[in-house]
Amino acid sequence: MIKQLTSIILCFVLTACGSDTNDTTPTDITSNKPPTNTPLPSSPKPLPDMSFDQSFIDDVSEFVKLAHAVQYFYP
Repeated sequence: MIKQLTSIILCFVLTACGSDTNDTTPTDITSNKPPTNTPLPSSPKPLPDMSFDQSFIDDVSEFVKLAHAVQYFYP
């Protein structure tokens, strides 16, 4: 009896969570035009100059170790 009552209450709660009370209607239904996108730049910006010294390489290696540890525990 308790299982049936719990499942009925759960069904009502999950059904109520899916309802939408906002009245959102599209402004222009008849227009089937795709949205306008910004064009790509005609000339890309050059990459900044970077110096790859030992401290930078050590920082990158420590970050990679941390990233792999996080990926191992949270795939």
